[in-house]
Amino acid sequence: MRSFMSPGKRIRSFRLKRGMTQRALGRAVGFPAKTADIRIAQYESGARTPKHDLLCAFAQTLEVPVSALEGPYIKSRIPTPSRRTSPAIRSSSAVWSSCCKRWRTNTD
Repeated sequence: MRSFMSPGKRIRSFRLKRGMTQRALGRAVGFPAKTADIRIAQYESGARTPKHDLLCAFAQTLEVPVSALEGPYIKSRIPTPSRRTSPAIRSSSAVWSSCCKRWRTNTD
């Protein structure tokens, strides 16, 4: 299982690998020079969450795929319904479980 890393931490990690300052990254994605470093610090600390279009700009600037910056890998367990669970819940749980298995197979 991969460890949890927020998009902000991922941005910071790739920024440091590229040897960029917060100000340089901020200016490269289009923030005003006066506030570029502050905005990047807010995203990296988790105080702000970047929307998808901004993640695309970060990814292009950092030369990484957008998926490398998007949300964390979350492993969840779906509880198996017991015999005492109503049939409707058992069937919906089975559908949900098979859907999750297909999704995990496609994303791993």
